[in-house]
Amino acid sequence: MTESVLVTWESQVLGVGHPAIIGTASRSTRHHYVFPNGSEIILGGMDNPDRILSTEYDLVCVFEAAEVSVEALEKLGTRLRNNKVPWQQIVCDTNPRGTYHWLNVRADRGAMVRLLSRHWMNPAFYENEEWTEFGRDYLTRVARGLTGARFLQLFKGLWASDTGLIYPMFEPATHVVKGHTQKDDNGRLWLFLKGRKEAIEIAWTMASVDWGFTLPGCMQVWGVTKDQTTYLLAEIYQAEKSQDWWADRVVEFRKEFDLNRVVVDPAEPDRVKNFNDRLGTPGGRPEARLAVKANNSVLTGISHVQALMAPSLPGPDGQTGPKVFLLDGCLRYGRDPNADAMGKPCCLKDELLGLLWEKNEDGKSLRERPDQTLPDHAENCCRYAHLWIWRKDLTPPPIVRPIKTGSIADVLDHRETLEAMVRRRRE
Repeated sequence: MTESVLVTWESQVLGVGHPAIIGTASRSTRHHYVFPNGSEIILGGMDNPDRILSTEYDLVCVFEAAEVSVEALEKLGTRLRNNKVPWQQIVCDTNPRGTYHWLNVRADRGAMVRLLSRHWMNPAFYENEEWTEFGRDYLTRVARGLTGARFLQLFKGLWASDTGLIYPMFEPATHVVKGHTQKDDNGRLWLFLKGRKEAIEIAWTMASVDWGFTLPGCMQVWGVTKDQTTYLLAEIYQAEKSQDWWADRVVEFRKEFDLNRVVVDPAEPDRVKNFNDRLGTPGGRPEARLAVKANNSVLTGISHVQALMAPSLPGPDGQTGPKVFLLDGCLRYGRDPNADAMGKPCCLKDELLGLLWEKNEDGKSLRERPDQTLPDHAENCCRYAHLWIWRKDLTPPPIVRPIKTGSIADVLDHRETLEAMVRRRRE
C-alpha cells in the first residue's frame, strides 16, 4: 500500500501536518496511525491471514480485494468484535476481474452489498457535467491500451471473463427471468412471469442429465411452449450423488412436472439401461423406460443453443426474441458446497458466463472445441435437451369427453374410432 493507498490517504485525506502522521516514521515504515481521540488505524498485509487472529477491529478496509482469498476475508470477518462503535463492517475495494471471481459471485448472491464506481464519479476526471482535460487524456490512453477482458474490466468496470466466450449472446438481464409455475385444475402447467400479465402455458416438459460423481452431475427440467420457447424450470448441480439418488429426483420431477422424457449423457450406454432399471424398481412405476440416450454432437449442439439464445431470430412473422430462458431461483438442493467453496460454477447460468473456446499456442480461440479445463456439466445438459427438443411436439392430447350410451356417436360406433385416434396420438 506504500505507493498506492497511503499516498492518497496521507496527501489528500489527512493532509500535511495532520497529527496522525506527525512523527519520525516515514510512509514506507509506518504501521499505524493514532488520532487525538484515541482511534487507531492499523496497517497490515494479507500474505498470512493467521497473523490477525488475535486482533479486534470495528472496521476493516481491504484494498485490491480481488487478490485476497475468500479464506482471508472470512478470517477478517471474525475479527470484527471491538464494539467501540454500534456497527462492524468490512469494505472491499477492487477493480473487476473475471466473471467467476469469488467476490463477484458473492455479491451476485446478495452476500455483499455492491457499490459501483465509474470514471465519471471521479471529480479529477469529470466535473461540472463534462470531462476534464486530465480525464479525457487518461481515458483515451486507457481505451487505446487495453484489449479483450482487460478493456471490459478496467475501462468499463465490468466483471468479464476472457475473450473467446462460447455464449457471448447470453445476458442474465435478458435470459434470466423471475416467476413461478402452477398447475390448474386440469393438470396443465402454467408459468407466471414477473411483469407479464398473461400466464404462459407449458405444453410439455422433459429433463436432461449429465452424469457425475467426483465432479458434479447435473439434472435440468425444461418446459416447452407451443412455439418451442424453452424455460429452465428446475436444476440440480451436485457432486457425490449415487444413481439411485438421481433416479429419486427424476421421480420427484415426474410428479411435479409430468416429464415426457429424460435425455441422458450417452458416454456410457450401459448406464442408460441401469438408470431405467432403477427408475422402474418400486412396483413397476411408469418411469421405467423414461430415459433415452442424448445426442452429444458438441459443435452442433453449441451452434443450436447459440441460435436459440440470439437476441433475434428470423421467422415467418419477422424477428422474434430469444427462445431460451432460465427461471431465476430454479436451483434445487442448493449450490454444490465444494464447487462453491472453490469459486467454480454451480448452475447453468454460472457456466454460460464463463465457457471459453480452446486456444492455440498464440492464445487465439480455435472455436473448434470448448476449453476442456472448464466445468461444462450444466451446459452439456442444456445441449442434450435442446437437440432433443428440436422439431418435437409432445403436447399431450386433449381430454376427450366419453361417449354416452345411446348417443348418436354410440349408435354410429364412433367409440372405437375415437379411442384409436387418442391411442395413436399418445403413441
